[in-house]
Amino acid sequence: MSELEKKYRTLFGAYFGITLMDEYPLKEYILDDIKKYIDSYIYTFPLENFDYQEFKSIVDKEESDIVKLQDALRVGNELNFPIELIHLIKKKIRDIRDEYR
Repeated sequence: MSELEKKYRTLFGAYFGITLMDEYPLKEYILDDIKKYIDSYIYTFPLENFDYQEFKSIVDKEESDIVKLQDALRVGNELNFPIELIHLIKKKIRDIRDEYR
């Protein structure tokens, strides 16, 4: 997997991570911001003969919720997510980890 594909995996994972954040009332705005960021990134750094929708589907199916939420934290640093959302994501990661213990 190329570095660019890894970046796309992180971006798509972040999108799906935010979809898990039902407790955040403004999640639709954050999802819109991420979508615009992804679209801009794809426009700036395209991959030839690459099926983005299929790759997005693979990321959704294969990545765990914890990885998706961690990706959301990474992208959140780039997009300056509100601190309240950052705390909620970290709490959700802790809660999921505690479930598996």
